[in-house]
Amino acid sequence: MSKSTTKVLLVEDEPLILFSLADHMREEGFEVVEACDASQALEALAIHSDLAAVVTDVHMPGPIDGLELTRIVNRLVPTLPVIVASGRATKVDVPPGVIFVSKPYRLDNLTRMLNELV
Repeated sequence: MSKSTTKVLLVEDEPLILFSLADHMREEGFEVVEACDASQALEALAIHSDLAAVVTDVHMPGPIDGLELTRIVNRLVPTLPVIVASGRATKVDVPPGVIFVSKPYRLDNLTRMLNELV
């Protein structure tokens, strides 16, 4: 799958962070589907069967946080790679195969991880 056709679901509740990350990812050639919470992310997951990866924040408003979203994604699409990020924790217990990164992280590191996953 070439980067120009690689579609990534980006889940982030902070609008400025969401905008910045999505903009960077698009500049790197990714197609980005944006969601501001887990409910929107699950809707996007149902609509976009061609997602190559999910990048999500841990702490989000609503009944489902990023860790629970990751568990749901793993149940629904076990082969879909997930990157989980948190600015409040340096280590989070994530399901097997899920990559955890602490915020702040370098945008080029995120791009590198996505390229390695897809």
